[in-house]
Amino acid sequence: MLLTIHHFSSGGKGKSCGAARILGHARTPHSRASSFARALVVALWGATPMTRLALVLLALLLAAPPAWAVEVRQSRGEGYTRTVFAWGERVAYEAARGPGGLEVAFNRAADLSPAPGFSVSATDPLRVLFPLAPEQEARHFRLGDRVFVDIYGDSPPVPEVRPTKEPERPLPREVPAQAPQTQDSAATKPPGTAEPASVRTQPILPHILSVAATQALTLAVFADAGTLFVLAEPPGALIEPRMIPPRGQPSALPEPKATD
Repeated sequence: MLLTIHHFSSGGKGKSCGAARILGHARTPHSRASSFARALVVALWGATPMTRLALVLLALLLAAPPAWAVEVRQSRGEGYTRTVFAWGERVAYEAARGPGGLEVAFNRAADLSPAPGFSVSATDPLRVLFPLAPEQEARHFRLGDRVFVDIYGDSPPVPEVRPTKEPERPLPREVPAQAPQTQDSAATKPPGTAEPASVRTQPILPHILSVAATQALTLAVFADAGTLFVLAEPPGALIEPRMIPPRGQPSALPEPKATD
């Protein structure tokens, strides 16, 4: 068996194709088989037992059906790869897709070497396997003495991602703030010093707590140990609290800070 592989590139930009040619022996004509059979009978008639055994073994080897000549061509198109099996005469074949890919089985024997895109499962009769990815498709057909196998390797289209609509910003919700509780600590009088004069403090007037947020919230407000707490639901919501003093009065409370 003689194997010759030719590679060439077409004139088009970005396109290439290769061809693998497999040359095999042709079948022996019927007339030659008849002549060989008559000569074998004459040789066995006057031969010794050992010679007869050797001639019988030789006849069995020569009687094995020779491999057919098959020519394989491969080319690449836009989005697919084509493999052509040219047998020289019309042959029968079957193709089925399985877990491993597309298997093509011919009814003739051929000594074929693996080529890019397929592997050889058996040679008598010839069976080849084209590995396929889940997203790949395959097509096969016969034209005269040639069998065509097209493998489409285009990936599935990427689904379109539509931009999400920005949620509307709700109006800030104003919550009346409660005055924080204060604890007067008794001043200790150091020894030998006079008692300091009492200082009159101005009462803290009611303030308004304004909370700005980017989504609808559920708020809870309470005071603990002189600190005003504002809880927002759902967790992780972005809020911006602000203290608003009475009209015409300066703020007597520190600006609140948002925490997680």
